[in-house]
Amino acid sequence: MPTLIVTLVHAKDLAIRDPIVKSSDPYIKFRIGTKSEWVKSSVVNKNLNPVYNEKLTVTSDVVDSLYVEVWDKDFIGSDDFMGWAEVDIVHLKKKKPTKLDLTLKDTESGQVTVILQAEDFGVDN
Repeated sequence: MPTLIVTLVHAKDLAIRDPIVKSSDPYIKFRIGTKSEWVKSSVVNKNLNPVYNEKLTVTSDVVDSLYVEVWDKDFIGSDDFMGWAEVDIVHLKKKKPTKLDLTLKDTESGQVTVILQAEDFGVDN
């Protein structure tokens, strides 16, 4: 089963989804392809430029694109969508960390910085 190590470094310039406090409570979800399970980061409260430095393991039955979604955690009601990005991981170098700055789509602003490492797939160095 293909395994991808995602180091979620930080996000910046995220959109405001809690207008009363002029902030958001972001968390970030990752999955490979459209059928694998989502892997979720922790929530950083009241922060539009959250620092995570979290290492997450994402697995799938196939090597496909990595999908990234950013959400605002709401403690009452449903969470608010904050944007998404997609990364083609087929050509990652095996066991070599690759740092990427992902610009979010379908939102006013936002960028997510990740370090991706293909554990058991990818191009040999």
